[in-house]
Amino acid sequence: MRVISFYTIDTPYEDEAKRLEKSLRRLGIEYAIAGLPSLGSWVANCAQKARFIRDEFNTNGGDFWWFDADAELAVQPERFDPEKVDIAIALRHGWDPASGSCFFGTSNTTARLIDLWTEYCETYPFVWDQFLLGFALHNMRIVEPINVVQLSNAYIRKYKKGKITIFFKKLRELVGIRPAPIVRQYQASQRLKNAVLKVNPENPSNHIEIGDRSCPDHIRQVIAGRRSEPIDVGAVVEQMVKAEYGISMQSQTSSWSD
Repeated sequence: MRVISFYTIDTPYEDEAKRLEKSLRRLGIEYAIAGLPSLGSWVANCAQKARFIRDEFNTNGGDFWWFDADAELAVQPERFDPEKVDIAIALRHGWDPASGSCFFGTSNTTARLIDLWTEYCETYPFVWDQFLLGFALHNMRIVEPINVVQLSNAYIRKYKKGKITIFFKKLRELVGIRPAPIVRQYQASQRLKNAVLKVNPENPSNHIEIGDRSCPDHIRQVIAGRRSEPIDVGAVVEQMVKAEYGISMQSQTSSWSD
């Protein structure tokens, strides 16, 4: 078992990654944390996650955990049988993957899932990566069995307030008043999105960001209910862009691909 992650170079995420690295060293966990160039927006940087995971899988095989750079491990994560578990992830509300903490096995099914997720992220880099992972999981389930282990909330515990609040949260965990997490997610995006944004007037793509709030209720129900109804990702993304920004996705295709 190993852990992988990346941060964007010359952004505040470099410092966030140091906390993750420190926790991995403390726990004696093998890890590889890389620095990647920033693509100019938070959502586009996050879209690199799928490709980064695919490259790791293709180079070194599966049996690894991904943790976001702004995470911190409190204790060792679970050890899964990589030949039996294709992916382990927390699914909020039964349909929304929390991709800040996820385990990937070694099967061909895992490889195909990662490939499909990467395809979606590279086609729609303005859509949250975890949202597209939900689409990939659903469409994969329709065509072949996939063993998904549901992670507990202990892997996605949020610590997004000030240092004093976080200190007292950890203190309550230490004395047993508050349940101890496995992973602390510091939600740095809520503090640092603007710090990585580089506006290019000729390419407005980094103004576009599509997340879960734009998802049609029908699609949420299809995924949560595990219905055998494939999702047309392009059509759904088009609908969400219109709902959120009042524009046609096709009219923006050239600028998004620049």
